[in-house]
Amino acid sequence: MCFEMIAVPVLMLLAGALAGFGAVAAYRCGVRDGRALDKGEALPPAVQLPAKKEASSVKDTRWDTIMANLEAYDGSSTGQREVPPV
Repeated sequence: MCFEMIAVPVLMLLAGALAGFGAVAAYRCGVRDGRALDKGEALPPAVQLPAKKEASSVKDTRWDTIMANLEAYDGSSTGQREVPPV
């Protein structure tokens, strides 16, 4: 009983503080983007995708072959490829 009397108000204050912080952060992003648009600048992308690998290593090729063999397995050696040694 005593736990609920303390935990509920603390959690409500925490939720209110987080909501307030989120509102301020969203407002600042909107102001920054609005100023950039007024200046005619391009907006930065919202999501940064990781760069693609140029060349795969021997280990990656080996594991790709192993996974392809597992997916193609039907109880026989049909469709199986030779796995390169390490």
